[in-house]
Amino acid sequence: MKRLALFLTIVFISYIIYVDVTKGTLPGAATETAATEEVNTRPSEAGELAEIPFKKIKIQPGDTLLSLVEKNKNGSSIDIQTIIKDFQLLNNGLKPEEMKSGSTYKVPSYR
Repeated sequence: MKRLALFLTIVFISYIIYVDVTKGTLPGAATETAATEEVNTRPSEAGELAEIPFKKIKIQPGDTLLSLVEKNKNGSSIDIQTIIKDFQLLNNGLKPEEMKSGSTYKVPSYR
């Protein structure tokens, strides 16, 4: 009986490793997101409209707003509150916590 339990445990662990290697449990760098860059406007402090460049990105499991912005920015430091405010302006007030994987959202693209 112990041998059967040991055999089943080894088979189960082998299956888990196989699934983890072939399909993965975490989003990897291999999954590409289709993105198109566009520009939207928002009011700035001076009253005129400022442009918000953005990309339409399909959300993958494990993506967050900050991870998506990090992938697309070029070394510039942007305040987190500005990123959240711009995301909400681009997506009709949607909070970043309410993003769902598989959906497409406008994500600010800072240069």
